[in-house]
Amino acid sequence: MKYKLPDYIHEFLRNVGMILEEFNSDDSFELPSTATYIINQNGVITAGYADVDQSKRMDPLDTIHAVQSLKSR
Repeated sequence: MKYKLPDYIHEFLRNVGMILEEFNSDDSFELPSTATYIINQNGVITAGYADVDQSKRMDPLDTIHAVQSLKSR
């Protein structure tokens, strides 16, 4: 999963010395988003969480409960 940065961020990044198109080797201005997926043995996603805010993650207890629920299915 990825998201495209808004245009106003391009100038800001250049001003702080981060040339994203060089780092990514393209000019898409896209970044990966954080995501957690719980996938059962049949390849079905049974729980998931994604957010473009890199500081937000699936709650660890939710992750544990989702994994534990796979045993009862």
